Amino acid sequence: MAYLWIEKGKTTQWLTVELTGDVWVLSTGEPMALDKWHCGGSVSRPTLLVRRGDPTDAQWVLLAGHEANVRVNGLPMGLASRVLQDHDEILLGDAETDSWRRCFFSRAGAVSVEPFPVNDNPMCCPHCKHPILGGQPAVRCPACGQWHHEMSDGQCCWSLPGCCGGCHCRAPLDNSTDNPQAE
Repeated sequence: MAYLWIEKGKTTQWLTVELTGDVWVLSTGEPMALDKWHCGGSVSRPTLLVRRGDPTDAQWVLLAGHEANVRVNGLPMGLASRVLQDHDEILLGDAETDSWRRCFFSRAGAVSVEPFPVNDNPMCCPHCKHPILGGQPAVRCPACGQWHHEMSDGQCCWSLPGCCGGCHCRAPLDNSTDNPQAE
């Protein structure tokens, strides 16, 4: 399954959207499945995210009209289409307000805080290099499987840097669960 992680304002919170269906309309607002989108106003050629192939092993293609204000990994889209790779950053711009909506494409959903397994041997956190002990609140990277501290005492080795210390996966922390970091 593929996901779009959308930054909520200038905070460290993210909205995670599971990309079900075949076509999504992207804008500086929230993404919307094409079957729910109604053309209103100035968006005559929307930026689209299109699934190509079998849902379990699909490619996702970003399609933007020549007037679209879209960047992928910081670079303007030179072509009208681009096959997205895991962890690609997408910036969607609004020329009228000069504002940008930041999101990431990924095949990994949001991560949550959970106790480090008691039966596992302690392992070193890739950020702080200190051991993670059984029962301590921790986050496991969905991409490489490394564990990170995520404790209420401020040792937040996943949420403070905003990525995995091993593979730099940027899976957002799921703030909808009852974890000590939720605001």
